[in-house]
Amino acid sequence: MICLQTALVYLFPEANMPDAYGVGGDWRIASDGNEAKIIEWNRDEKKPSNEILEQAYKEALQARIVSDKQIEERLWRDSVLDKVLSRIDQYEKDQNYPEELRTSPIKSHDDFVLLLNDRKLLSDYPDTENFPFGDRPTLSGLC
Repeated sequence: MICLQTALVYLFPEANMPDAYGVGGDWRIASDGNEAKIIEWNRDEKKPSNEILEQAYKEALQARIVSDKQIEERLWRDSVLDKVLSRIDQYEKDQNYPEELRTSPIKSHDDFVLLLNDRKLLSDYPDTENFPFGDRPTLSGLC
């Protein structure tokens, strides 16, 4: 089996090829674990044309960039959401104690409502239209 590697993209022939040198059959473009893209090519060629390979490489690289950005933004969202949920939980539990024994930095119901809004914004963030390349939600700053 022949496997050509360029940066993060791998080009390799399908198993149904008539010979090991790539005469005829399909080629597959994959980017580090992302789903592979099959490229059909003329059986008279030894490999897909440079134009086809270049376009497939660009598409696989773009998919990798989007995937990496989605991971980065979800990690940021999860980190901030954990802090917000912790503050909400702390405030709710503190309401069961006498006021002099409360430790929550959130002192008013209005601030609590702001935290609830932050939770909603963070929860909805991955479903926004321009995710992951749009603006991050504007939060209250209470965490």
